[in-house]
Amino acid sequence: MHLTGCFFDAATPKFGLDRLPKAADPETDHAEIHLLRGKQLHYKLQSSNIRASSAHPHRLLALMKPRGGGCMTTDKTGRGRRADPAPVRIAHHTGISERSEGHVETATSNNGSSMTENSTAPFSFRFSGSSFDNMVETLGGAFGAFDAEPVGRAQDFRWGLDFSVCDKAVLLTGYHEAEFQFNIEPTVDTAEYLSIVVPRSGGMGITYGSRIAEAGQGKLLLYNNFEPDSVIMHGQSNVIDELLINWPVILQTIGQTFEMPVSGSLDLLPELDLSKPAGWLIGNLTETIILGMRNDGPLLQSPIAMAHMTQALADLVVRLVPHRLSHFLENGPALIAPRHVRRAIEFMHANIDQPITMLKVAEAAGVSSRALETGFRAFRGTSPAAYLLTLRLRAARQELLDPESKETMKAICLKWGFFHFGRFSAVYKTTYGEYPSDTRKRVIRR
Repeated sequence: MHLTGCFFDAATPKFGLDRLPKAADPETDHAEIHLLRGKQLHYKLQSSNIRASSAHPHRLLALMKPRGGGCMTTDKTGRGRRADPAPVRIAHHTGISERSEGHVETATSNNGSSMTENSTAPFSFRFSGSSFDNMVETLGGAFGAFDAEPVGRAQDFRWGLDFSVCDKAVLLTGYHEAEFQFNIEPTVDTAEYLSIVVPRSGGMGITYGSRIAEAGQGKLLLYNNFEPDSVIMHGQSNVIDELLINWPVILQTIGQTFEMPVSGSLDLLPELDLSKPAGWLIGNLTETIILGMRNDGPLLQSPIAMAHMTQALADLVVRLVPHRLSHFLENGPALIAPRHVRRAIEFMHANIDQPITMLKVAEAAGVSSRALETGFRAFRGTSPAAYLLTLRLRAARQELLDPESKETMKAICLKWGFFHFGRFSAVYKTTYGEYPSDTRKRVIRR
């Protein structure tokens, strides 16, 4: 039996597997316990037949997932619940015992094959047809300027498309019987996304000038939908899941992580190997979100859970997938800003709504303007003026996102130091992927 689990609690539990059987074989029976941050306790058991109980009466939430064999929990009344290898069992743990029987050896693949093993699963499509022209007409109406052509002959071109939509993400599931290539020209109404492509059968490729990136067996594809020159669907009976994360979620994560304004392409590495730890982690979280959204799934009924999961996925992408800002992550924890930079940042926060100049900031920090510029470039990767701009943009966005705010757009601009609405709108769009008016409308619709 091989069992892994996790206990969650608000206080530090004194938990232990205190009663292992006396006849346990030290070579085959063992337990590992890890306490994480005083909040979670992870443990691993491997044995042919063991009984364990908690020595602490603390009330815990236990999450148990058998890898082989099974596990049964019994409470003080004798009622039992069994966890088998397939599902994850959630139980309240408070002084209960666990009993496991049997011995099964399993091997868990780490090559990413789980991402495509469901390719034969049945799908129901909201839109479908049997001609290529019909597909182009339908998708053109849904996505804007859509231009496509078949690769080879397109007789009896059967296709299907389904989608699930929430505030933070969109899930597209597409089926195409034959290969084709297309491009979509973004319009003013086209939303910007980070697209994560999960191929179920066949594959998908994108081109950036002379560069080509592809998704296929054991490999995901990540790209900003505004950037590719063209897209091609590979293989016969192609089935693709595509999870679209709102680009403003990515930009907000970048802003919180690097504390600097970002414009232009992020230059994300487009191909993600599922056999590597980063690919495996991002791939599995992507799968979880897809399963939670498909067919009006439970994530669509829980906007808080959806927001947390998309934010977690955005954070993993920003931290684990190489891009043009990744070098700041390598140096970040070790680079402690000198005192004058910290003083300047404190002064900016305290006077964010005041008409301050960089000369005033330098005087407050006790250094020259050149020393201030050098310090920010070295320890924040940006200029002092750009850093202040980021703080003001963030403050304006927080007010726009506040459903209780009655301030007009003009009043918000002036309050946070933006005296030209057109320039504010352009910088805001570059930073957050949407116009200020779009943010306000989205909040009003909720």
